[in-house]
Amino acid sequence: MRIQRLLLSLAMAVSTVAGAQTMSSMDAFNAGKLSGDQSHTQGMFNNINTTSGTNNVSGFSTTPPSQSSYWGGQNTILNNLYTGGSGKIAECQGGTSSTNLADQQHCQAVNAIMSTNANMPSNLITNSDPLVLQGKVVTANPESIAGAIDGNYSNCTTSTKPSNPDFTMQTCDDWSKNEAQSCTMGQEVTVDPDFIYRCSETLSTINNGTCSYGAVVQVSTSYNYQCTKSPYEEKIYNCNRTSSITVAPGTTPAYQAYSLGGRWDIPYGRLPNEYRSYAISTTMSINPSTYSGSVAFAYRTYFCYSYFDVYVYDPSGAQIGYKRFTGCDTTTTGYVNFPATTSGTYRVHEVAWGGCTGCDATKTYYATFDVAVTPPTYAVTWADGCATLESRAAP
Repeated sequence: MRIQRLLLSLAMAVSTVAGAQTMSSMDAFNAGKLSGDQSHTQGMFNNINTTSGTNNVSGFSTTPPSQSSYWGGQNTILNNLYTGGSGKIAECQGGTSSTNLADQQHCQAVNAIMSTNANMPSNLITNSDPLVLQGKVVTANPESIAGAIDGNYSNCTTSTKPSNPDFTMQTCDDWSKNEAQSCTMGQEVTVDPDFIYRCSETLSTINNGTCSYGAVVQVSTSYNYQCTKSPYEEKIYNCNRTSSITVAPGTTPAYQAYSLGGRWDIPYGRLPNEYRSYAISTTMSINPSTYSGSVAFAYRTYFCYSYFDVYVYDPSGAQIGYKRFTGCDTTTTGYVNFPATTSGTYRVHEVAWGGCTGCDATKTYYATFDVAVTPPTYAVTWADGCATLESRAAP
């Protein structure tokens, strides 16, 4: 079918050239160039618009059809086209439900194409067909069939021959066959096991060189160099800043002592006085300058198993001192030392035991002390002897 079209086109071209007036190739080129000039074609482009399309093209619309969504630009994926086409084939095979005439005609065309492909016989035209063979001859040497197209024709006359009008419709089908193909990309390297390969050689030499960078100072041995002079004179002055410290001494409470109690006996019933154990006196003192205190306890013990326990408590009630006093027929004074860091009331608790049931007794004393020490105060004054020099050195 394509060969028939080629022959028909060649025949029409030859007929047109033969029927035209004699014209050189340059005249024909200039005539074609003139007819295609922008001044002749601009009017055609100006008439291409929405109004002329609506008036002259059946079914013209500025709204793209639904099939336009299949196109996504230069890199459109073919899956969208295949999916849309398959859906349209399935829709048209069962008959479209659309009442639009254009949609119905569209389905008729789709069904006709699918029916033609399904019912088309195979091998209608083979490679040995006379049409194919004749087409190859024309392709190999078209000048032998159509003559020299670019030559000058003469002896041409114009004649008119009446003929019955003929209308011929010719159709052809063209399609492509999809099949799987494979190819190898990249460079394939084949190694010859008998060839002696070797690495590329590079000839180079190693040289030792020196270079200088930075500033190079040339010193002349005969030039009289001098140091840079300054119009300013530098002198060193000394000055003193003197501080005077005045100390106001603090206050410390004086030594304080209290006699807390006199004699008290351990109850022995009718035991004669010379066989008794008893407390003679209790004295409590505090020295605030050393934050320490002491309880002086004078006592007498006759029996060796007799004893006196003396406890000392600070103003918070915490025990801060303890000592046990014993002896056999002894009259003496013992001491209980304790820290005294808090002003307030201190307590002394004495417990006595005479070695028999009911031969025990206790005694408690209280004494208030002031141990608060006022620290000294300091006052510092400065005598600035550098103010004058600093004012002179100011910029």
